Amino acid sequence: MLMLGCEAMALGYIEPLENVISFINEMKSIICRDDFIAKTDFLIIRSSTPGTTGHKNTMTLTSLKLNEMDVINVLKALTEHNYCETVPDLQYPTGPPFYIFNTTVNKKDIYIKINILTHNNKRVFTLAFHFAEYKMDKPYQDWKK
Repeated sequence: MLMLGCEAMALGYIEPLENVISFINEMKSIICRDDFIAKTDFLIIRSSTPGTTGHKNTMTLTSLKLNEMDVINVLKALTEHNYCETVPDLQYPTGPPFYIFNTTVNKKDIYIKINILTHNNKRVFTLAFHFAEYKMDKPYQDWKK
């Protein structure tokens, strides 16, 4: 594991490429299922409390005029080239880690922090989907298949 030196990413590490591709494939298989229902199988944190991740998400979605299906379409388009790092879930340390991605939506730099929860049926859980607050490194950005 390669530890990143940036203070904002002190707990982050770079997953092997195979793990990143596996995560992306699993996420896409969930959101592309015929029985996938955005309202129940996809969670994105929203809040009206300023300063919280949920508030940042709400403000970004409002600013870009995006809904849950738009976010799901952004997730479907992610590749290993968008991957930045992996971070542990500090609130639930035994839970799956979060994968961090960076992409562009409507010419805006977007930070995505996502994991897959296994609860009853698998669901995709997006903790963060908001404007990027710092430059993000993409270790596999130039990787060619």
